[in-house]
Amino acid sequence: MAIEVVTTRVGLRERVASWRAAGETVALVPTMGFLHDGHMSLVDIVKDKADRVVASLFVNPTQFSPSEDLATYPRDQEGDLAKFAAHGVDAVYIPDVSEMYPTGFATSVAVSGFGEGLCAETRPIFFQGVATVVSKLLIQCWPDYAIYSDADSGRSDSARGGWSGDVITQCLSDAGRAPDCPRTEPGTAESCGKSDPSGNCCGGGGDTGCRVPEH
Repeated sequence: MAIEVVTTRVGLRERVASWRAAGETVALVPTMGFLHDGHMSLVDIVKDKADRVVASLFVNPTQFSPSEDLATYPRDQEGDLAKFAAHGVDAVYIPDVSEMYPTGFATSVAVSGFGEGLCAETRPIFFQGVATVVSKLLIQCWPDYAIYSDADSGRSDSARGGWSGDVITQCLSDAGRAPDCPRTEPGTAESCGKSDPSGNCCGGGGDTGCRVPEH
């Protein structure tokens, strides 16, 4: 059976609503695609927590600086869908840029003071881009759980940085949906041995899983 793909926030909300009507809990795994074993470990972790799993595939343009080539970011949608299907993901959300950032979009999410001493000096828009896109994905899906890599937290010794669970957790807390974020064992999401402008690769650290409070 082919994995279900949804491309609009309306379609995503309808699917999630149908699961909720059946009394099921929902988890979200946000990714930028070009998946490796680290991403799959996140799916496996959250499948033990929620009845249904939604994964997203979206290469977020707002976290790339002008010097980072968005157009050459690696993509493998067919391969990604096969990997998600093999790990039991129930639906994959693949919005296009106009769905996430429609004409007239004028709102960004920034975490004040975060990134000082990290890679914010060399990549000033990265943390804001991450905070904005993950906030939008959480609002569009409204999951009970969310899980994301916290392996490479934008250390100052790397100009490329990585996903920062602290940024996302702060956004949720400030929005009044402060999650309980238990840490998994360090190294659960294995490094793919490389890095890139998205911070897509896990870097061999740990993962953060968030239980989003009832709404």
